[in-house]
Amino acid sequence: MEMNRAVIAFAALAQATRLGTLQLLVGRDGRSVRAGEIADALSIPTNTMSSHLAILGRAGLVTSTRNGREVLYAADPATVSRLLGFAETTLLPDAARFADASD
Repeated sequence: MEMNRAVIAFAALAQATRLGTLQLLVGRDGRSVRAGEIADALSIPTNTMSSHLAILGRAGLVTSTRNGREVLYAADPATVSRLLGFAETTLLPDAARFADASD
């Protein structure tokens, strides 16, 4: 994953509701969910959830599929995997220094 895409994805996740949304969707193992179901699970209004899903979608972390009148959302496993790989290769090699510093 290139640096600019990673910055966009991390920025999208720098908010508790969006991070919780991605966590919920990743836990669904690729099964799609309606915005209302996610909103209910996170105890927020559906219209607010739609805004958060749009931000996650623009970051490439969430996909949406129209099914009749419903829009179903799912985590994009490829993007999530690339973001985790980016974090692992760019942040983890030096993480030991920080762990030692906190002692």
